[in-house]
Amino acid sequence: MPPHESSPRNRPRGQAAGRGKPDENERPEFLTALGLLPPVSLDDVEQAYRLKVRAAHPDTGGSQAAFLALQHFYEQAKLYAEFFTSRRQWLGAQTDRYLHQATVLDELSRRGGEYELEHLDWLDREIGADFAQLLDRVAAVRLTGANVGDLDLAFLADFAEVFSSVTRLDLSDAAISDDALGHLAALPSLVRLNLSGTAVTHRGLEVLESLASLEWLNIERTKIGAIRAMRLRHSYPQIEIVH
Repeated sequence: MPPHESSPRNRPRGQAAGRGKPDENERPEFLTALGLLPPVSLDDVEQAYRLKVRAAHPDTGGSQAAFLALQHFYEQAKLYAEFFTSRRQWLGAQTDRYLHQATVLDELSRRGGEYELEHLDWLDREIGADFAQLLDRVAAVRLTGANVGDLDLAFLADFAEVFSSVTRLDLSDAAISDDALGHLAALPSLVRLNLSGTAVTHRGLEVLESLASLEWLNIERTKIGAIRAMRLRHSYPQIEIVH
């Protein structure tokens, strides 16, 4: 997403004249996307976001992809601003979050699950890789096979504060029911969902109404027939459905 060149009238305060232009290689992508130059405050981020959100929203001529990308940049920019406001206070809060996440991920592993973390590179430069891992977020989860059941999906929903950042979820060959799929509504960031080899039917896929970010769905080897798959493609043209 290209940077926004704002006029003096609508320039966010974090982009005020006289602060100097940093090396573009050092400016995080999310600041570029919001049209901000460091240093920035939370007020700067909020103002920049308000300038862009209307144009990006699908209801006002934007696209779903642009709106979701802007949300992602907005969340990262807020973390960035919070970090520079008070490093000591920020580190304390993130340490508590990191320890809680580690406990939840240990339980996920005990249930036979696997996960991938997303790392924020800009923190490596500021506080070093060891501290930067405090802000690692869960990007992908794999819970597959006959030993995975409805209680495991309930577990993901119960700890949505940890799993809400998940964009890829693999539930292939899991023993899950249509009713359990409703728990996925707690994972609004899902982009790719693999349900191949499960016993789910079209009834369970009503949850798709709650997954606005979803772009890819695998329903091979399920109880969903070709006609139902065709109807799903018609109802959700933004989703690539593998059947």
